Amino acid sequence: MGAVCSNNREEDTADPAAQPQPAEKKQQQQEAGGSEQKANNSNKPADATVDNNNDDDDDDKEIEAEEDEDDSDLEDFDDVRRKVNPATLLNADELDAEDGFAVRSAQELEGDDLFATEETDGKVSYMAVKPWKGSIVAPSDAPDNDASAPEAKAELEWVYGYRCHDSRANVAVVDGAVIYPSAAVAVRYVPGEHSQTHFRGMTDDITCLAQNPADKNVVALGQKATIVDRRAMRPHICVWNSATQESWTLPKAHKRAVRCVGFSTDGKYLASVGHDNAFTLSVWDWEAGKRLASLSADAPPHKIFQLVWSSESEFVTVGSKHVYFWTFDAEAGTLKKGRGLLRGGNYKLQSFFSLSFTRKGFAAVGTKDGNVYFFNKNKAGKAVKLHDGAVFANTAWAGGLITGGKDGKVVVIDSQLNEVRKIDVGSAVRSLAVDGPRLVIGTRDGRLVEAPNFAESDETKELVAGHFDGELWSLAVHPTNNDLFATAGEDNRVFIWDAEKRAVVSHSVISTEKGKKRRRTRASSSTSEAPNRCARSAAFSPAGDVLVVGTNQGSVGVFRVGEGGASLDFDRAVDLNKHGKSKVTNKTEQWIETIAYSPDGKLVAVGTHGSVIVLLDAESFDVKSVLKAHNAAITALDWSADSKHIRSNCRAYELLFFDVDTDVPGDAKQNPDASALKDVEWASATCPLTWETQGVFAPDQDGTDVNVTAKCPTAPLLASGDDYGNVNLYRYPCAEQGNEHIVLKGHASHVMNVRFANDGKRMWTVGGEDKTILQWRL
Repeated sequence: MGAVCSNNREEDTADPAAQPQPAEKKQQQQEAGGSEQKANNSNKPADATVDNNNDDDDDDKEIEAEEDEDDSDLEDFDDVRRKVNPATLLNADELDAEDGFAVRSAQELEGDDLFATEETDGKVSYMAVKPWKGSIVAPSDAPDNDASAPEAKAELEWVYGYRCHDSRANVAVVDGAVIYPSAAVAVRYVPGEHSQTHFRGMTDDITCLAQNPADKNVVALGQKATIVDRRAMRPHICVWNSATQESWTLPKAHKRAVRCVGFSTDGKYLASVGHDNAFTLSVWDWEAGKRLASLSADAPPHKIFQLVWSSESEFVTVGSKHVYFWTFDAEAGTLKKGRGLLRGGNYKLQSFFSLSFTRKGFAAVGTKDGNVYFFNKNKAGKAVKLHDGAVFANTAWAGGLITGGKDGKVVVIDSQLNEVRKIDVGSAVRSLAVDGPRLVIGTRDGRLVEAPNFAESDETKELVAGHFDGELWSLAVHPTNNDLFATAGEDNRVFIWDAEKRAVVSHSVISTEKGKKRRRTRASSSTSEAPNRCARSAAFSPAGDVLVVGTNQGSVGVFRVGEGGASLDFDRAVDLNKHGKSKVTNKTEQWIETIAYSPDGKLVAVGTHGSVIVLLDAESFDVKSVLKAHNAAITALDWSADSKHIRSNCRAYELLFFDVDTDVPGDAKQNPDASALKDVEWASATCPLTWETQGVFAPDQDGTDVNVTAKCPTAPLLASGDDYGNVNLYRYPCAEQGNEHIVLKGHASHVMNVRFANDGKRMWTVGGEDKTILQWRL
C-alpha cells in the first residue's frame, strides 16, 4: 500500500475555489466546452447562461472532441448493436424510427450459404443447407417427443463479476451493503453476511448507476440497446429500491445506450444522457414515469462522462472538452446551460472524466492530465495535481475529497487540500463510494476493494473479483468436487471458484510471456491482451488434479490443481498450430474453442481452428493423433461414456463421428456410419448439432444462434445458451423444434458456455462480452 506523500500536489490553500485570479493572468481565457479565447478578447465576459434553443455563439467556436479511449480506458458503449434475427427485419425502417438505431438487412447479416435467406411474399425465410442432418440417426429406443417445458426450477443464486471495462461511477453503498452492476443484473451485496440480492429488470448491459441522495437504497440504472423477443429495442432506465425490491421503468429513454444518470439532491428528478450522436440529455419525474425536458448537449456534440446535481434544479456535466452548468426549470420544462470557465492559472481545456461536489459546494472535476479543478459556481479557482494520468473517479467525504486515478492510486485529501493518505490498489480506479469511515473502490481489473477505515489506514480487502477484459467463454466443472468450477478468460486470468463459499479459491495467469498483440487476430476480440494470454476453452482431468485451457494462440496450457482447488500452478504449454490442415494458410493462432478429457483419463481431445481434432496423451501431452475429417474450425466435441468414440461439430455445420482406442490412439479414424453409433451413450452433450439437441434451434435461427448445449447428469434436462443472452432449459432429449422451454435472463451478451454440477444441483453460465458468471440453483 502507498505511504502518505504530498510530493505531487500544489501548495495548500484554505478554499480551493475561492482564490482570485490576478488581472495580469487573464491573457489566456478558456471556457470548458468552448474555444480558447484570443489575447485581444481576454476581458470579454464569458457566455451567460444560454437557452436550450440558442446555444451557438459565433465568437465561441466549439473545439471538436478528441478520442480519449486510450486515456480513459473506456470502450464507451460503441459496440451497442448485436446480431438481429432476420425475421425481425421486415419493417426495418419503421423499427429504426420507433426504436432508435439502424438494423442491418438480412442479406448483410447472413453471409454464409449454409443457412442462406430469401425473401418471398414479404417474408424472410431460410434456405437451410444443413450437412449435419445427414448424420442424424435416432436411437433404437428413441422416446416420444415431450414438448412440455421441464419441471425444473432455476434460481439465480450468485453473480460473479463487476462491470468495469466501459463504466465508471457505478458503485453505491448503503447500510453496509454495496450495489453494483454485472451483465444485466444489479447486485446488492452485503459483505458481513456474504449475501446477494438481485434485480433483473434490465434487458442488456447496465452501463451506468446513480444513487438517490434522499433514499440511498434507491438507485437508477441505465443500459445498452438490446434485442427483446428478437426485436431491436431502445434502451430503458430502471429505478430500483434495493431494500423493498420495488422498481420503476422509464421506457425508450434514449438511443443506443444510456451513458449516465443522476438524481437531484431532493431525489425528485432524474437526469440522463444518451449515446445518440447528439448525446441528448433528459430530465424525468421518475416516479411518474414522465420526461419533463430534453436537450442535445451541444453542437458539435461532446461526449458526456458524468452528471451530478448540486441542488434540486441545478446539475453539472463533464466530458470531452467541456464542463457544463445546467439549470432545470420544472414548471417551464426547460433546460439552460452555461460553460465552465477556465481563466488564468494553469488550466487546460481537455477531457474531464469525474465529478463530485465538496461539502462547501465546490465542483471537483477530475482531468485527463491528473489534476482536479475546483469550480466556484462556474469558474475554476484552483488546480491540484494528484495523479499520474487521468482522474477517473472522485467523491466527497466528511473531511475533504477522495480521488482515484488511472495510475491505480486512491488519494485522500482534507478540506485544506493536504494529502491525508494514498492507497495503491494496483489497477486503474473506476468508482469510489463512501459509507462513513468505509470506502469501496471499483477497479479496472474487475475487483471491488474495501478500505474499512480509509482515513486512518491504507489496509484493504477484496470484496468482489471477476474477469474484466475481452470475452469469457471458458467454463469447466470439477469432476469430483461438486462445489468447484473453473473459468479462463481473455484477461490473462484463470480462476477456480468455490460455489458454496461463493469466492475464488485459487487463480493464475494464463501466460507470463508478453506475446504480441496484432491489429487483427484470428479469434476476434476486444481484449488488450496478446493471443497467448487469452483462453476460450477449459477442462478438468477426471481426477480433478489437472486443468487444461485452450488459448487463442493455438496452444494448450496445462495447470496442476491442488487439493480442493487450493492451488493452481502452471506446468507447460503445448503448441498445436503446426498440426492444422494444410489448406489453412495461416498456421498461427489456430485458436482452440473446445477441449475435453476422455472419461478414462487417458487422452485429451482438442478441437482447433485449424479444422482438426488433436489427441494428446493425458500424462505427457504428446500428440498421438490428428483427425482431419472436418472442413472447418471445430466448435464442439463430446466423448462417449466408454471413451471409444468422439462426435464433433464445426463451423461448416458438420456432425462427424470418430472411433478411438485410447490405448492405441494412433489408429483413431472417422466413422462415416452414423447409424452404427446411434445407440452410443455420450458422456456429455456440448455439441448443439446432434439428434438429442437439434430441437433447441428455433425455425428462424441459423447454426450460429445457439452457442452451446449441456445435459444435466441427474435429470432429463438440457440447457442451451444463445446469442440473445438467454439460457434455455428443455426436456432432454430435445429432438423436435418448437418445444416449450424455460428462459433464464441475466446475461447481457451471447451466452458462450453452460455447465451442470455433477450432482445436478447447480448450473453455471458465462456471458461472452459481459464477462459475467451466473450461478443457478436447481
